[in-house]
Amino acid sequence: MTTPVSSVGSSVPTLASALKGYETQVSTTASNIANVESTGYKAFRANAVSMAPGMRVAVQPTGQEVDTTSQLVDLTTASESYQAAAAALGSISRTEKRSLDLIG
Repeated sequence: MTTPVSSVGSSVPTLASALKGYETQVSTTASNIANVESTGYKAFRANAVSMAPGMRVAVQPTGQEVDTTSQLVDLTTASESYQAAAAALGSISRTEKRSLDLIG
């Protein structure tokens, strides 16, 4: 029988891969923004792919100029998603600690 603690803990690998994926998305987008005025620079896109457990991110060239508006949207989305995944990990950690405290 699965206990609540073990089912909560099984989310950790998924959230850890999400954090890494969102970090890659933020890094890719930041690089695009930093290079927006570099002659000949073409944007890259970090595409998330769902996999068990969690997600993977493939960074690929778009062949297009950097669109700063879409880059800022991508940066905001990835940053907020990263924060949400980090908060979920923190919640799991607190839940596990409380459960262990109750068990004694």
